[in-house]
Amino acid sequence: MPLSSLLNQLRTPRKRMMKNNTVVRIVVSVLTIPLILLLIFLGGYWFLTFGLVIGILSFFEFAGMTEKKSAHPMKIAGLLSVLALIANSFFRFSGFLELLLIIVVVTLLIELFRNMGSAINNLGATYLGIFYIGLCSASLIGIREFF
Repeated sequence: MPLSSLLNQLRTPRKRMMKNNTVVRIVVSVLTIPLILLLIFLGGYWFLTFGLVIGILSFFEFAGMTEKKSAHPMKIAGLLSVLALIANSFFRFSGFLELLLIIVVVTLLIELFRNMGSAINNLGATYLGIFYIGLCSASLIGIREFF
């Protein structure tokens, strides 16, 4: 059996899988885009709930990716921080700088008493997740609701 025909046989399932993946992505897009547009149109608590769900899922996905790189982010403190940033952009219960100061002090104190690998890696992964996901999600809420 020639090498080229063997390689073609190995590539065929991959092409089928890629085609199937594309179909799934298109179907999911067709179903979710109208829902997202409806939530944007409705605004208020509907869009806040959407932002909170996106923030929660994104933070857990980010934390999982950083754990594969041998960091140990603070999942509970990070999740609560992301939720606080998003909720604060809607309810305005605290000043932004005060909330950031509380988040930084609390996470530093938690990491002080943890004994899980490198504290710098853990804090870096936690802060990157909090600020990258939390601030972007909070900005979506702020843009929709107040501008």
